[in-house]
Order: sequence, then structure tokens, then C-alpha cells
Amino acid sequence: MSNFLQLALMAAQAVAAMKSSPPPGRAWCRIAGVASMALCLLIASGFLLAALWLFLEPRLGAIQTALLIAALLALKATVIALLLRYWRPTRKASAPIEALPVAELMAVFNTHKMPALLAALAAGVIAGTATHRRP
Repeated sequence: MSNFLQLALMAAQAVAAMKSSPPPGRAWCRIAGVASMALCLLIASGFLLAALWLFLEPRLGAIQTALLIAALLALKATVIALLLRYWRPTRKASAPIEALPVAELMAVFNTHKMPALLAALAAGVIAGTATHRRP
């Protein structure tokens, strides 16, 4: 029976490793936080450019000031595009699961067919309902 328990623990570890993502509520909080930060930065950069325009217009003239502000906006867009292109989220490596030899697994399965089939059925139901949640 200890082999069957070991097999069940390995299956539970595999399912837990597959479902190591944060809860969906936390993800929405992060998305809302990043969106509000981006909006604040956008508004702040607009105020900064307006202040720069008011500061430079008497010194450079209207056309040169407009060209300078347009160049700054193009530079900002280029930097953001480069950051988005080369930024990649890092993924956490899952912990390796020690596997039993195939012959030992078959022996455990042949000895305990009914509990193994019921465990597989339960794992399938749990995995299916976790990925296909209704809103």
C-alpha cells in the first residue's frame, strides 16, 4: 500500500506544479495597478511637455518648440517600443518530480487497479473543472 500512497503523492505534486499560478483576483489587481500607473505616467508626461513648451516657446519660437516636442515624443515612443520588444517575463522552473521505474508503476497499478482508476477519475474531474470555470 505504501507504493500506492507514493504514487498518489507524486500525482498530487504533479497537479500542484501545474497549478502554481496566482489566483485570478490577484492578477486583476495587478493589471489594474499597472494600468493606473501607466495612466498617471501618461498624464505626468503630458504636463511635463506642456511646461516645456511654455518654457521654450519664448526662447526658440513656435515652430522650433513644436519640432523639439515632437522629437521628444518620438524618442519616448521608440524607448517604449524597445522596452516592450525586449522585455520578457521570467518563468519559474517547476520542481523536478522523481519518477518511479515503469515496472514498479505497472506492478502498483496491477495490484491496486480500482483505487488507481478512481484516483485518475478524480484527478481528471478536478483538472477539468479548474480549467473550465464558468463566469
